[in-house]
Amino acid sequence: MAEVIAVDNSILASTQTCETQATLRYVLGYDAAEDRAPLMAGTAVHAALAAWLKSRGNATIAIQALEKEYRTWATEHVLGTDDRLSYANVLRVMSYWFDVHPLSSWTVTVEPSLVEVGFAVPLAGDVVFVGRADAVGQDARGAWLVIEHKSSGRLDERWRRTHRLAAQLTGYTYAMQQHVNAPVLGALVNGIELSRLPNSQQKCRKHGVAYHECGALHARFEAFITQRTQEQHEEWKRSALALAREFLELKERVRSVDDLHNVRTNGQFIGACASCPFIEWCNLGRPTDDRTFNAMLTHAPWSPYDHAFGR
Repeated sequence: MAEVIAVDNSILASTQTCETQATLRYVLGYDAAEDRAPLMAGTAVHAALAAWLKSRGNATIAIQALEKEYRTWATEHVLGTDDRLSYANVLRVMSYWFDVHPLSSWTVTVEPSLVEVGFAVPLAGDVVFVGRADAVGQDARGAWLVIEHKSSGRLDERWRRTHRLAAQLTGYTYAMQQHVNAPVLGALVNGIELSRLPNSQQKCRKHGVAYHECGALHARFEAFITQRTQEQHEEWKRSALALAREFLELKERVRSVDDLHNVRTNGQFIGACASCPFIEWCNLGRPTDDRTFNAMLTHAPWSPYDHAFGR
């Protein structure tokens, strides 16, 4: 009997990016020290938006979720209140988002039971695609859409282009069709820019008052719908299965740290090293001796199921 392999978008993307990255993180289960503030802030923003949708637009409950998820951590780890990811700045951005986005203004209706939807969808007899959609809802015509919240340091054309054809959204819309038992038109991408808001006594030329009074008005948000066709879903499935097979082959090839000489560093050919958490380890020549390896990397196994279903 063939081994059933569970993959999520992170595993597939990493397998596509670099054998070494995929092997270290998802085969052997290691992680490297990196700036965790963007991840933690993004997680907190997701928690706040989930609470907002589940409470049918209660901003007070949403802010309480943001505080619970992020305030203590940010106070201990984000140095300086002027940092864009300080709790005060993130709170200011999100408070303004809730002020200008009453639930009645949304073009998609979301039932509380369809917020943070974990799924495990078979792609083939031995491959299961696992993930968690932020939400799924229906527009005024009754068409289904996946809702995906994205926080970013900057909302620009590169950010838009990245998400318009993102494999994650194609995979999630494919999976949600089975969850709601109906076609899913595409995804509503809800973008929130976590940039530092001005907060000085200097007068703002645009608003005519001190920046500490109008700072929130400088927050940037953007939402757009990106559609997916049946042909895109079919091609995504073929590509996902091919990558899942590559990942399974990596798992068979590498059983321990001693086998890392069997994997390549192909990410260097597409500029992936710049954003890879393992860049310093590779820069030292990929050392596998216990002392150096364990000093640079932490064993933190990744489970697609745990991530998808919040275990």
